[in-house]
Amino acid sequence: MISAALLLHLGGFAALVCALYSGNKSLHGWFLVDGLPEEKVLKFFRYAVSLGADRATWTRSQLVRMPDGLRDKNGTRQRVFFLNFKSLETA
Repeated sequence: MISAALLLHLGGFAALVCALYSGNKSLHGWFLVDGLPEEKVLKFFRYAVSLGADRATWTRSQLVRMPDGLRDKNGTRQRVFFLNFKSLETA
């Protein structure tokens, strides 16, 4: 399970664009890595996984939580807790 503190910590290595609640028990973060060298992205992701990020997202086609989406099991909304458009404007 990822906490807000871990998302903020990881935000020091890649811009945290979005943090959302899974609708069940954890937070999920979206980070801006577009334009970074692949080795830096891999290093960031390995570090995130070592802290508890879901290693399933190594698969490029892996489904992930969608901001304001609905869980298929119970219809619970995946609420957005943080959204940072500023980092997208400078990308």
